[in-house]
Amino acid sequence: MKYVIDSKYGVELTSEQFAKASGLFDDLNHHLSIKGVFSGDVAGRVFLSNDGKTAFIANKEGFFVGGCPENIPFLEEINKVLAKEMMPELVANEALDYVLFYPNNGAWETALPHLMKDLLPIRSGRMTFTHDLQDVKPSLDADIVPVDLELLKQQHIIGMDDIIEEIEGNWPSLEVFGEKGFGCAAIQNTAKSIGPGRVRFP
Repeated sequence: MKYVIDSKYGVELTSEQFAKASGLFDDLNHHLSIKGVFSGDVAGRVFLSNDGKTAFIANKEGFFVGGCPENIPFLEEINKVLAKEMMPELVANEALDYVLFYPNNGAWETALPHLMKDLLPIRSGRMTFTHDLQDVKPSLDADIVPVDLELLKQQHIIGMDDIIEEIEGNWPSLEVFGEKGFGCAAIQNTAKSIGPGRVRFP
């Protein structure tokens, strides 16, 4: 059942409005799936607080929060969206292994209990990493594509074998990954003429 958040605190954006929230996820811009949602290449939902300072994204990779962590009423409304709509959907699809990504700072650590109340999250450090993003070129944004079965058929793309090997090492088959898995990649042209590209891992 779809839960509509209280309009006193925020709203779910239409795809045409996604750009309003794009600047709130700079701390998580190493996640290609966020850029994919904003570009329309990756399916997702975006919620924005009424003051435009806090946002929440849900896509197949997981959940993401960005912006100001002090909008507690908005986060409590998102908690209701999770509890009453998104979590039951995950249970129904037998896919309750979800991940929440948030900026790595103390303020968000304090806000998380409001967002995850009664959802019984387990903290994990296995997906926590730090790196320098200065060399990430914005020109790659337009070339982010979802890793699906259609992409995996494009054997002419340099690096595709590496992606397939990674999937086969973690999934029973490519078909199962296509049904239940998620991934995205940046394809970069390696020559001035139109031709094979190179797949880069996020």
